[in-house]
Amino acid sequence: MRFEDMKAAMQSSKKTATVICPDVGEITIKQLDATLGMQLATAANALSADGKSQDESAMLRFYVSIISKSIVDDEGLAVFDNEDGRSTLTSLRFDQLMAIGNACLSLNNMGGDDAKKN
Repeated sequence: MRFEDMKAAMQSSKKTATVICPDVGEITIKQLDATLGMQLATAANALSADGKSQDESAMLRFYVSIISKSIVDDEGLAVFDNEDGRSTLTSLRFDQLMAIGNACLSLNNMGGDDAKKN
């Protein structure tokens, strides 16, 4: 297989999923590429050994970051991956943030034992 063919196949194999966000409806999220995945996995590991933190602002930044890079429009573009988008995400209700954030973690196998079962 030529490199170009392999690269195209890997790009097209990125998973997407539909998340039901309370009082919003369906949202499409995409699987992160390796670079973003590693950056966010490193950030998650820095929070604490169990993926939780006593620092609420660090947890909020982590969830907003993974969500902003994951929510995509019909063309596959990350629509919240900018300052205004991340600011909008910080105003979500807690249940909305957790529903979307946990789905992003699961899709990227970052959600602990539960995500690995998928």
